[in-house]
Amino acid sequence: MNRDLHPYIEDKMLSFPPPAFLLYWQLVSFKAELINPMNIQLSELAAIRLKLLISGERSPEPLAVRVVPLTSGCSAPSFALELTEILPEYETKTEKGIVFAWLPSESAWMDGLVIDLNRENGKFSIYHPHPPFMSDCQLEN
Repeated sequence: MNRDLHPYIEDKMLSFPPPAFLLYWQLVSFKAELINPMNIQLSELAAIRLKLLISGERSPEPLAVRVVPLTSGCSAPSFALELTEILPEYETKTEKGIVFAWLPSESAWMDGLVIDLNRENGKFSIYHPHPPFMSDCQLEN
């Protein structure tokens, strides 16, 4: 060991992962991100509630949560949640132990989605901070 380092730093250097491991981990993480780079922000509370809902369903097949984009009209887009079997045409991503499924045509809506649980009323809050495409509202303000 280099004796010019502070003893605390020198001691902690022994516990750091070796550089080769860090490089390997970065490559594995990057590969996983390439497979499905979808960004779904799921709060811990919403994840727990979804796990409870899924565990209460009796299905021979594993279930996934599907976020269905609804029409937005002249306001912010709205979404519905449904529990569904994972069909072959669905794309999937697991976030905090919850499998999300969507059709390829819905990918733009899923990327960046934020799902939380309202503590006051127990309902899910689902929104997209930057919706990919909004309809042109023809109503005057």
